[in-house]
Amino acid sequence: MVIFLGIQSFIAETRARQDEKGNMIGGYKHTKVSSNLIAFIVHILTDDTVPLNPMKEYHTRHSKSPIPFHTDEFGDILAFQTRSAAIRGGNCILSPVYTIYNELVVSRPDVIWTLSEPDWPLHLPHYHQRALLFYEDSHIIFNAAPNALLGSKAHPRPTTIPSISPRQLEALTLVQGLAEKHKISFSAQKGDMHFFNNLALVHRRDATEVGPGGKRHLVRMYLRNEGMAWKIPMMLNTTTGWEEAYRQGEDVEQVWHIEPMPDVFLPLIRKPN
Repeated sequence: MVIFLGIQSFIAETRARQDEKGNMIGGYKHTKVSSNLIAFIVHILTDDTVPLNPMKEYHTRHSKSPIPFHTDEFGDILAFQTRSAAIRGGNCILSPVYTIYNELVVSRPDVIWTLSEPDWPLHLPHYHQRALLFYEDSHIIFNAAPNALLGSKAHPRPTTIPSISPRQLEALTLVQGLAEKHKISFSAQKGDMHFFNNLALVHRRDATEVGPGGKRHLVRMYLRNEGMAWKIPMMLNTTTGWEEAYRQGEDVEQVWHIEPMPDVFLPLIRKPN
């Protein structure tokens, strides 16, 4: 962990906090730190207990099932440390937003407009509407997670809010297809670290297989390089509390959970992104 944090300091000096208590690394819980912010940094665990716990089995991060391309709700740079690898699968798969954008400009420019319209009805971490695609300070920025738009077994979409339109569903499907077309896949072994731009890359994970008593264990943190940070669109910052995650509680003592905390301490809840 010390090496992981040391290498981080050469890439980005600011780390997002998990909550108002100063937690920098958590277990399963997403902790509310203000009226409009759910900030989290987690241990991501997939082990042979997952099938025995329906909430973990269906929960995107901890399940053994593949997950679609997405960005995290907030975080400039995603930092991962692999503490234990799956015996099969669980690969990290990245795809460049700029390449997807450029192909849409040529083949389906109407989809660019659809993605940029501020009427996408996301239901996580709370119901709100915003665009998925932004042009800010000469940067193309994409931010979306299918679970927040379509729902999932762990996070079913409430029937009291509007569903995405057929036009929006088509746009989302096209983005997934192009991301798959231009993907880069790599396996992560114990001790590996990787860092990537959450504003310019979408990512996913393929299906995971762990052996008896084994586990896939990643530590994830959110970083920012203050000198090179991209400007966050106002609409995105307002709905996610992006900037606040890096700024709030700077005088609070930091708390570090180097190992995953028990479920009873940080229980998995039903409304995270």
